[in-house]
Amino acid sequence: MKNVKQTEIARSLGITSASVNEVITGRRKNPRIREAIAAAINKPVSEIWPEAEQN
Repeated sequence: MKNVKQTEIARSLGITSASVNEVITGRRKNPRIREAIAAAINKPVSEIWPEAEQN
């Protein structure tokens, strides 16, 4: 979206890029990974995942 690679986000969190991809595709819900993705593209978590506000 903002020319940010999943591998960059994964590396910054010390996790695999597969874990980041699972959150992006909706197969997994992880607040820490969601926050890192949102920060990387300068968007609030609630804008990317509206249901996150309800949890």
